[in-house]
Amino acid sequence: MIFDNNLRLKFPPVEFPGLTNLLEINSYTNGRFKGYVLSHNTGSADTTVFKPRIMLYSLEGKKIRERLFSDLGLNSYTHVLVLKNRSTDRIYLLGKELLELNDQLVVINKVKSPFNSYFSYYMIDIDFDGKDELLLYSVSEEKLAIYDAALQKIVETKLKASDQLFRFSHYSSKDHENKIFLNAGGYGYFLRLKSNNYYYLGYLAYPGIYLLFLLFIILIKRINIHQVVQKESLNRRLVTLQLQGIKSQLDPHFAFNTLNSVASLIYLDDRQAAYDYLIKFTELLRGMINDAERIYRSLGEELELVTTYLDLEKLRFGEKLNYEISIGEGVSQREDVLKLVLQTFAENAIKHGIMPSAEGGLLKIRVDKENDYLKITIEDNGIGRKAAAGHSTSTGKGLKITGEFYDILNHINKKPIKHLITDLYKETGDPAGTRVEVWVPVEGDER
Repeated sequence: MIFDNNLRLKFPPVEFPGLTNLLEINSYTNGRFKGYVLSHNTGSADTTVFKPRIMLYSLEGKKIRERLFSDLGLNSYTHVLVLKNRSTDRIYLLGKELLELNDQLVVINKVKSPFNSYFSYYMIDIDFDGKDELLLYSVSEEKLAIYDAALQKIVETKLKASDQLFRFSHYSSKDHENKIFLNAGGYGYFLRLKSNNYYYLGYLAYPGIYLLFLLFIILIKRINIHQVVQKESLNRRLVTLQLQGIKSQLDPHFAFNTLNSVASLIYLDDRQAAYDYLIKFTELLRGMINDAERIYRSLGEELELVTTYLDLEKLRFGEKLNYEISIGEGVSQREDVLKLVLQTFAENAIKHGIMPSAEGGLLKIRVDKENDYLKITIEDNGIGRKAAAGHSTSTGKGLKITGEFYDILNHINKKPIKHLITDLYKETGDPAGTRVEVWVPVEGDER
């Protein structure tokens, strides 16, 4: 029922069926149109008679249009608020979402409610610009949120009050600073909205984050490029070392001396021995050439090649050179080892340790298993490194190539290849030879 100034009904009462209904009425102006915005909420379980909705009525009490709250996605109790404006009023629905409707009752703006519980609402011009702001407050969450007419959140802050009922009054200080005084039960607060001159600097955070993200991508890309370049450089160096390794293994002096020894056997009419040793020499050459592109080969293949090499050297030096090869318990000859690991050190032991000795010597090679490593020991009883350095003309190219192989592979492998060279001495302090120990990482007992 709507009454005029003389308390006479402006139009016959409008009936809304159902029990314990809640009806909110707000005046509404949109240009030349003037009327009423009504919200109907059902306070009991009786929702079948007249479902909750929003309605627009003319000043004569004629229903213009209506929308069910459920059609707008609102199923709980919903407040209807009309925010006054000079040109046209604005309609809002306040529930789990904050909705703005036009005069066709169509949603034109929507934001999520800042609360998870029941809240009260107020309209007041806090910043004294002639336009009301929307204040929302939840007692249980002790939180106050302020929105402008476009449902843009202005501020959200903690506020403690004893009840939902707020009373506002205007306060002006001596320096003409305007504030709103809020009284809620036993609590009082001054509210003042102040423009933040640095607000727009907050937008710099987004390009800043984008810039940091871009720099991060560029950094990752540069690291990947550097890793690829480094990997290619290592691969090229490995290929170069492989070629140098073949060249060092195909030592012309060794080849010529072997052929001369075979020729001597032929001259002495020991054709079977000459044939056997020539076969060994071709096997050695075949192994070197076939493995040209390999970095690793099996321990069995390496032992077979070094045995062939030592047999050829024994043909040349006779009883002056003897050797022993032993395999420890639990060692699988299928494990992979660096292909230069035995012959290079064996060749150095013969050339610089045993042969300079007048009595010759014994070369021992032993392979043991230590945890996740194969331990390869090459030991001779020659003159020792110190004495050999005094009259050796060798460039040590084989050892240098082996050392570079270790350095490159240690950049690639999870576990490093380790080696140790030890000088041996007699009880009298005289040199007693040299021991080389190499630890090659393995993955398991067998591959």
